[in-house]
Amino acid sequence: MRFPFLLAFPLLIIIFFLNVTTVLAQQKSVSPVAPSVLFTQYSTDNGLSNNSVKCILQDKKGFMWFGTRDGLSRFDAYSFQNYRSAPTLEEGISEGLSDTYILSLAQTVNKNQETEKIWIGTNNGGLNYFDYQSKKFFHYPVAINKQTERKENTLSDVTIQALAVEKRKENNVDKDFVWIGTKRGGLQILDVEKNHFITFLNDEKDSTSLKDNNVTAIQIDKQNKVWVTTTILQLYISDDQNVKFKNFYFPNSDGTASISKLFLDNQNRLWILTWDDGVYVFDTQKEEFIKKIPTPPVTAAAQDMQGNIWFSTFGAGLFQYDENGNFKARYGVENYQFGLKEALAWDIYADSMGGMWIGLYSEGIEYFSPQNQQFRLWTGEIKGLESENTWAFEYEDSTTVWIATEKGLEKIKFENEYQKITSLDYLQTNKTPPVLDGLTTTLLKSKNKSSNNALWVGTWQGLAKLETDNQTQKVKLTVFEPDRNNPNALKGDKITALGEDATRNIWVGMLYGLAKYDIETQKFEHYFPKPSDSTSLNEGYITAILQDSKNRLWIGTRNGLHLYNAETNAFQRVLHDVKNKKTISHNQINAIFEDKNGILWVGTNGGLNKLIENENQSNNDNSKFVFENFTEENGLPSNVIQAIVEDTNGNLWLTTNKGVSYYNKSQKIKNDSDKNSDKKQFINYDKLDGLQANDFKRGALIRLPNGVIFMGGKEGFNAFHPNYLRKNNFAPKMAFTGFKLFGEQVFIKDSTHQNSPLEKPINEVEQIILSHQDRVIEFDFTALSYYLPQKSRFAYKMEGFDNDWNYTDASRKFATYTSLPAGKYTFKIKAANADGIWSEEKSISIKVTPPFYKTWWFMTFAPLLVLVLGYLLYKNRVAQIEKRNQRLEQTVRERTAEINVKNEELKSTNEDLNEKNQEVLVQNEELEQQREEILAQRDAIEGQNSSLKELNENLEKSYQNLNTLTSIGQEITSVLELREVIKQVYERIQTIMPVEGFGIGLYREEKGEVFYTGYIEKNEILADHSENIEKESIGNWTLKNQKAVFINDLKNEYHTYISELGEIIEGDEPQSILYVPLSLSSKNESRKIGVLTVQSFQKNAYTERDVSILESLATYISIALKNAETYTELDKANAKTHIINEKLTDSIRYAQTIQASILSVHNKMYRNFVECEVIYRPSSGVSGDFYWFSKILLTEKQSYG
Repeated sequence: MRFPFLLAFPLLIIIFFLNVTTVLAQQKSVSPVAPSVLFTQYSTDNGLSNNSVKCILQDKKGFMWFGTRDGLSRFDAYSFQNYRSAPTLEEGISEGLSDTYILSLAQTVNKNQETEKIWIGTNNGGLNYFDYQSKKFFHYPVAINKQTERKENTLSDVTIQALAVEKRKENNVDKDFVWIGTKRGGLQILDVEKNHFITFLNDEKDSTSLKDNNVTAIQIDKQNKVWVTTTILQLYISDDQNVKFKNFYFPNSDGTASISKLFLDNQNRLWILTWDDGVYVFDTQKEEFIKKIPTPPVTAAAQDMQGNIWFSTFGAGLFQYDENGNFKARYGVENYQFGLKEALAWDIYADSMGGMWIGLYSEGIEYFSPQNQQFRLWTGEIKGLESENTWAFEYEDSTTVWIATEKGLEKIKFENEYQKITSLDYLQTNKTPPVLDGLTTTLLKSKNKSSNNALWVGTWQGLAKLETDNQTQKVKLTVFEPDRNNPNALKGDKITALGEDATRNIWVGMLYGLAKYDIETQKFEHYFPKPSDSTSLNEGYITAILQDSKNRLWIGTRNGLHLYNAETNAFQRVLHDVKNKKTISHNQINAIFEDKNGILWVGTNGGLNKLIENENQSNNDNSKFVFENFTEENGLPSNVIQAIVEDTNGNLWLTTNKGVSYYNKSQKIKNDSDKNSDKKQFINYDKLDGLQANDFKRGALIRLPNGVIFMGGKEGFNAFHPNYLRKNNFAPKMAFTGFKLFGEQVFIKDSTHQNSPLEKPINEVEQIILSHQDRVIEFDFTALSYYLPQKSRFAYKMEGFDNDWNYTDASRKFATYTSLPAGKYTFKIKAANADGIWSEEKSISIKVTPPFYKTWWFMTFAPLLVLVLGYLLYKNRVAQIEKRNQRLEQTVRERTAEINVKNEELKSTNEDLNEKNQEVLVQNEELEQQREEILAQRDAIEGQNSSLKELNENLEKSYQNLNTLTSIGQEITSVLELREVIKQVYERIQTIMPVEGFGIGLYREEKGEVFYTGYIEKNEILADHSENIEKESIGNWTLKNQKAVFINDLKNEYHTYISELGEIIEGDEPQSILYVPLSLSSKNESRKIGVLTVQSFQKNAYTERDVSILESLATYISIALKNAETYTELDKANAKTHIINEKLTDSIRYAQTIQASILSVHNKMYRNFVECEVIYRPSSGVSGDFYWFSKILLTEKQSYG
C-alpha cells in the first residue's frame, strides 16, 4: 500500500516508537554504551544549499555531492559550490537544475575511471545530468499526453526516486545504461549513447511484469543482475526475445513491505530496508532471504572498511551492525558532542577514505571517521562519572582504575575493551568522609608490599590513606588531620603532589611546603623555603615528586627543580639561567619522569627537558646537570608540558595546554620544520582528534600494565593504546578549484568569454596558454581529504621558475605568480593529510607566449633585415660622401692660392713678434720669481697665525680651567662635610674631563689603611670599603710614592705600577684611570691625606693636561679634607665640652639647692628685726662660706652691761 508522505508521516512516527522500543529492549543486554564518536556537522551556515539532505554521492574525482530539498551541493572538504535553477541557454541545456528538490544521484565514468556525468533525479523536474567538461546541466523532457498514456523515448515521470548505472559491453565497447525508478512511471532504461529510453510498466494481467509503477529502489549486483523494489523485491531478467521480472515475496504475513532502499554489501548480499518491517538480508546468488533484523524505519545503509553495516533511521539515529547482522551500537541525540544532532536521517554514505556521511532531515550533514574513535573519551554526561573534571589517576590492575576528580575519588571498573565502565563503591557506605568529598588532586599507590595495597590520596581537604585487605577486600581509611601546633603532624591541608622514596617514606607536596612521612615512626618532618638559606627549597608550592632509579629524590616547584640530599638533609637547586641554553628551560616545573633507560625528563612551562648528566662532576655541582631543551620550535604544540608518560615502545606521550604530543625518541631529526616528512619527532593531537579538550591537568596521565594510557582534563578523560592508533593512510586526491587573472575568476571559453584561456574546467585542462601581458595569475586548489581537513598541508611549485616546493597550510590553498617570463612551465601541487601521508602530484602545463619582438621568426629575420637596411644606408652614404668630396676639392684649390699670399705676409709679421716675445719672456721670469717670494711669505704668516690661534685656544681653555679650579677650590674649602666635598668635586669636574667613576680615599695612618667613602660610579654611590696599605694596588702605589698614575688602557698598562690587578670589589672594571696623591706640606713636614681618582670605561679617555688639572685640584681637595677633618674633630670636642658643662651645671644646681635649704633664714630675721639686710653674693653660684642666724636669750648674770 502506498501513502503520500504527509499522510504517512504520523504512521511512521507510531511505527518508529513501537519498533525502536522493541529493538532497544532486545539489544540493551548486548552493549548499552556506544563508543565515543566525534561527529562534524555541516549546514547552511557552512554554505550547504539546504539543511534537508536527501541523497549523497562521492564522484571518482573525490568530490562529495549532496542532493537537498533546495539544490545540489558539491563539497571539496573546505567549501560548498551550490547549483540551483537557472535560465535555459538552449533547448535542454542550462547552467542550473530543472528542479531543486533532489531525490537521487548517480554517476557515469569514462574509460579512465573518471567521472563524466553526475545524474540527478528530482522531485518535480525529471532527470538531469551535470557534464564535467562543460559545467552545464542537461535536462530530459517528460512528455505525458494523459495519465496512462506516455510518449515513447521520453522520460515517463517527473519524480525520479532511484538511479543506478550499468556498464555493458556491446561489440567490445563499454556502454552506459542508466536505470531510472520513477514514482508513477514505472522503470526505465536510458541508453546514454543513443539517448534512447525503454520503459517497463505494471501489467495486472502479466505476473512477470513490474509489480507496481512506483519503483522505490534499484541495485545492480556484482554479477550485473538488476534488482528493483516496488512493494516486493524483483529481479530483471532479459533475453533476446523478451523481458520479465522474477518476484520475491517477503517472509511476512502478506509478502510485501514499504521499501525505502536497497543496499549491496561487499559479499554481494542485498540488504532490503523498509519503513515498517525492519531489514531483510537477501542472498543474491542463492536468491533467498537469509535474515531479518528488527529495526526502526531505516532510510539507508552503508558499509565501513571494517565490514560493519550502518543504518540511518527515521527517528532513532544510527545503528551499527557487524557484517553478520549482529547489533553493535546505536548513536542518537542523547549528547550532541558525541552523537547526532538529529535522529531523523535520510541517507548514509561511506566514502572512499573510510568516512561516513549522514544526510539529516533538517540539520544538514554529519560526518565522522573511524579515526575519531582512537582516543576513547569519557565525560560526566555520557558515562555517568560524578565529575568530568579529572585531576589524577592510579590503577589496581589493567581494568580497575582510581580517578581523582573535582568532586572526589572514584573507583572505576572497565569492561568490553574499555567501552563500558562501572563505578565501584570502595567504602561500602553511603556516606563519604569529608576528606574524600571534594577536589582530589593527586594519587599514589605505595610500592611497600606490607602496606595492604595502600593508596595515598591528596585532596584540597587533606591527606588520606586507603588500605584494602586482600582477603576480605574491606577498605581501611586513615585520615591525617592537619595540626599546626603538633610538630609531628601534617601542617597543611592543600595537597598538590605525592611521592615515595627508596625507604618507602611518603613525601607530601603542599600548597606551601614539603613534608616527609616516616612509615616507621609515623611522624611528619617539614621543609619550607628560607630566603637566607640556599640549601632550602626555593619555592613552597610543590608540583611534582619523583624517586629515580639512582635513589635520588627530585622535587619540582613553581620556581625551580630541587635535588634532595638525604645525608645533609638539604636541597640542591637546579635553576634556569637565561645566559646558558644548557640549563633547564624554565623554573615552573610541572612534571618529572624517568624512562626505562634511566633518563630523566622534566616538563616545564618552557618546554620539555632531557637531563644529560656529566659523570665527571659531583652531584653537588650544578654543572653536572646539562639539559637538552625541546620547545615549539622543535614541533611541540605548546611549551607548557603538563605530564609525561612512556608507552610500551619506549616513546613519550606529553599532555600540554594545547593538546597531546607523541615524541618518537628513535627519530634523530634536529629540525621539525621539514613539512614534507612524515617521520617527525613530535606528532600532535588536539580536540579535533577526539581529545576531551586541548588543555590537560598537570599530572593527569598514567599508563596501565597492559599499555593503555589514560589522560585527563576538565572535560573528562581519554583512554587509548598507542599500538592501536589508526593512521589515515589514504592519500588525498588533488583538485584545482579555480584560476584567476589579475584577481578575476576565469571562466570556460564560450560565447560570453571568448578570450578565456580555459578550453575546459580548470581541473580538467592539461595546458593553459597565456600571453606575456597576463602578468598576475593565481591557482586555487584543494585536497579532497575529509578527515581533519584543517590539518592538511599543501605544497606547490612552478617548475622552470621555482627552485623548490612552497609549503602552506589549509588557510592558504592558492598560489600567485607575477610577471612570469615567456617560456614553458609546469605547475604542480600536492598535499598531505592530517597524518602526513602525501598525495600524488597533479600538474598543469603553462605556456607564456612572448611579445612579437621575442618570437622565433622575429629573432630569425630581424638580423637579415638589419643587414639589408645597413647595406642600403651604407651605399647611400658613400654616394653622398663622394659628391661632397668633389665640392671640397674645388674649394680647397681656391683657398690654397689665397693662403699662399697670406703666408708671406704673416712670415714677415712673425719675425717681429718673435723679438717682442723674447722681451716678454724675460719679464715673465722676473715676475714669477717675485710671486714665489710673496707666496713663501704668505705661508709663513699663515703658519704663525695657526700657531697663535692654537696657542690662544689653549690659553683660553687653560684660563677657563683655572677659573673652574679656583671656583672649585673656593667652594670645597668652605665645605666642612666630607661627602658634600666629594659630591661637589664630582659635579664640577665632569665639565672638565670625562668622569664615569670618581672617588677619594682617606689615609688612616693609625689603622694602616686607605678608607674609600662615597665613591660614585654612573651617578650612583657605591658602598664604603677599606684597603690595607700593604696590599698591592694602584691607589696604594700613588699614596706611597706620592706620584700621579696615568693609565689609558688598564689591561695593558697596569704592570707599570703593580704586578697584578686585584678583583673588583663593587661596580664595573674601568679602562682609563687617573690617580693623584692628596697631601699637605708645611715647613717641617709633608702629611699624606689620601688619594683622588677619576676613572672612565673608555680607552684613551685622558691626557697629560687632565693629570695636571687633577694635581692642581688636589691641593684644594687636601685643604678641604683637612678642614673637614678639623671641623669633625672640633665638633667632637665641642660635643665632649658640652657634655662636661652639662654635668657641671647639674652639680652646681644640686649644690645650690642644698645651700638654699641651709641658708633659708630670712624670715626669722624679719620677725626679730624691724629692718635688716643680708649681703651674700657667691662668685660661682655656690660658696664655701655660710652665714647663720639664731635668737639667744641672755640673763642678768650674763649681761655685759
